[in-house]
Amino acid sequence: MIRFFAKHPTAANLLMLTLLILGISSLSGIKRETFPEFDPPYILAGVVYPGASPQEVEESICVRMEDAVDGLANIEETQCEAIEGSARLILKLNEDADIGRMLVDVQTQINSINDFPQEIESPVVQELDWNEPVVDVAITADTTWPELKGYAEQLKRTLKLDYGVSLVDVAGFSDHQYRVELDTQAIRQLGLSVGDIAEQIGRQNVKLPSGNVETPDKNFLIRFDERRVTPEELETIVVGSGPNGSIIRLKDIATITDR
Repeated sequence: MIRFFAKHPTAANLLMLTLLILGISSLSGIKRETFPEFDPPYILAGVVYPGASPQEVEESICVRMEDAVDGLANIEETQCEAIEGSARLILKLNEDADIGRMLVDVQTQINSINDFPQEIESPVVQELDWNEPVVDVAITADTTWPELKGYAEQLKRTLKLDYGVSLVDVAGFSDHQYRVELDTQAIRQLGLSVGDIAEQIGRQNVKLPSGNVETPDKNFLIRFDERRVTPEELETIVVGSGPNGSIIRLKDIATITDR
């Protein structure tokens, strides 16, 4: 064949031209994508919260789980579904994710949440793209620290839900707290201890699902909501009784400030 083309160069040129034309004509049929399609892996984390309404599930479960996994790498999309009695966190991973490692990381992050309601069942997790900051936004305002943090958290949710920003991190704030400063002389006179007072605050500051009532037409959820969310409401908590049987409230033995 080499000898033939050496003796007939025109045939060699025609063959090369034919191959070139065939190659050019087939370009339009070649599938090419800047971002080719692939089936990304997913991780599902489920939590059962018996008797809770979707709103309670959203507030008590979904928000905490979303925040817990917010900093993990290789997560392209996070979605949490709140339904009656349970929550499902669905994580879409990118193609570089090590699914085994991600399962361990997600389980660890969710297990580290220490303020889940006591009534939930143990979370079940079933089957990182470096998240470098693109922009830093500094927020300042002539307002209280808790109000500024609340605005930052609202801005975070707006960026994620309305503008599709996958990862937004709020930094520079401590957890919102109320400081309860006890009058040591007053609690000694009443025979109370710090532990007694803390126990009473916990007992009288709860939000619990209490079951449901089914009728032929509707299903009614019953909830017990006794949360104290302001200093004024905390002040009304009963912590004991005086020598003459009078009621002693938290405001009688403590000063409560918003941090």
